[in-house]
Amino acid sequence: MSTGTRTPTWRRLLRDPQAVLTASVLIVIFASGLLTPLLAQHSPNESDLGMVNAPAGTPGYLLGADESGRDILSRLLHSINTSAVSALIGTGVALAVG
Repeated sequence: MSTGTRTPTWRRLLRDPQAVLTASVLIVIFASGLLTPLLAQHSPNESDLGMVNAPAGTPGYLLGADESGRDILSRLLHSINTSAVSALIGTGVALAVG
């Protein structure tokens, strides 16, 4: 058995490019979820029948609109919050139960 000091886990992770990239992507996703009120231009359920199936890049609709004329980017950003809360609740229950 080695008697040398152990490298802290976070230092080993910082040396791994894949771990850094993955952590960066997750931080961007969670940050965009927290900033949804500032980033989303429309309500996720607001319909604009004039924009039905609008392609990506349409002014005011960065990712386009769906078949009901709802902004896809707004729906995506609002769903991040729902998914994050669900994940935190699931993790909390798993930790509590053991």
